[in-house]
Amino acid sequence: MRTWRFPAVGLVTLPVAAACSGGGGSAEPPAPDTRGWTALPAPPVRAPVLRRGQAAVWTGTEALVWGGLPVGTDGCSSTPQPDGAAWDPGTTTWTAMAPSPIGPRQDADLLWTGSGAVLVGGRDPLAECESRPGDARSSALFTPGPAGGRWTRLPDLPWPADAAVATSAWAGDQVLVWSPAQGGWSLRPGDPAWTALPAPAAEVTRPGGENASASAHSVWTGAEWMVWSSETSTAGTVEAGLAFDPATGAWRDVAVGPVLVPGSDVVWTGTQVLAYDPLAGALAYDPSSDRWHRGADGPIPLLGSGTGKGGPVVVWAGTRLLVWGGARERDLGRCTDGDGSDDHSSDYGGVCNPATGPLGAAYDPAADEWTEITDGPWPRRTETAAVWTGRELLLAGGIDLEVERGGRPRPYPDVPAEAVVTFTPPA
Repeated sequence: MRTWRFPAVGLVTLPVAAACSGGGGSAEPPAPDTRGWTALPAPPVRAPVLRRGQAAVWTGTEALVWGGLPVGTDGCSSTPQPDGAAWDPGTTTWTAMAPSPIGPRQDADLLWTGSGAVLVGGRDPLAECESRPGDARSSALFTPGPAGGRWTRLPDLPWPADAAVATSAWAGDQVLVWSPAQGGWSLRPGDPAWTALPAPAAEVTRPGGENASASAHSVWTGAEWMVWSSETSTAGTVEAGLAFDPATGAWRDVAVGPVLVPGSDVVWTGTQVLAYDPLAGALAYDPSSDRWHRGADGPIPLLGSGTGKGGPVVVWAGTRLLVWGGARERDLGRCTDGDGSDDHSSDYGGVCNPATGPLGAAYDPAADEWTEITDGPWPRRTETAAVWTGRELLLAGGIDLEVERGGRPRPYPDVPAEAVVTFTPPA
């Protein structure tokens, strides 16, 4: 295990954003190591600025950050936000994105096509709580430009109102989306409607199950769309590894591997798939041999969330896999709620079992070696959006699980100055 060496310089704060107010308390924790980190000005979006489950993508010149649910809410007391902003690291300025033609949501995907960003998927938890249809089947194309760019409404997915996109990708000339229950679908620019992909031969869902929860991870390799899909219901759990070739319109089975834990993620390096699994650490998949192999154990094991996109940030940075944040599951055998009563719910983080250890690390697959990175100015967070800009990691929002845990929010002020940061690895 190595640690990157930085010059003895602390957190850089760019102007515009208001300074953070200091917290009280009789025992202050050690000051975090913020070398390499920069706090960005607050993005020009409606309050609250600090959000979770935002969508983000790098365009080649700007980072687009959109939507998300205000932190400090459980989804049944607040609606996601339908706005976003673009960060230009060259000018160190934000530009508000034009108003979106589709409804608010969290956990959506932004897919860069080379000239625009397709917004697809996500969910509206307030609509779910109120048992009404959400707007998650709609999608739109954002084209950057003067005055905040412009949006173009795309066709809605022809799915039931409660269906959700589990994973998506831009495949060079079309958008691909996957749901274990609905299968694969595609949309090319100018198409009047989504097109259903042929059904894979592998079993991806089990009929008759109720209360199904689905997760999936995918990458576009330049030739194939590789999907690892999992659905759990009262009928059991179905896991599948699939690869779709748009040129032939055919699916093939691939090794499932150990990447189906919700909260894990996968990236394409140009030659192989890399995954960070909360339980197994770094994993690599070779498409030519259809084999997974496990890499060196990392310094931040047992991180991840039990649902959706709540795991650690996993980003490919050209030569290294960057992993940051996530949540550690509480030790329910020795944990109470602070009033002496046992708490047997599935909570994460929390003051009775704070997540300790490094917040982030970089994995070098060529050397099979991890390097610990400085923690940065934030406590451990989950549901954080992230992009790699070519020289730095941009993180937006997320939940501080030492303050909010187990779906029972505590007072959590909106601190715009803590909404977005960047990390620049040393040369």
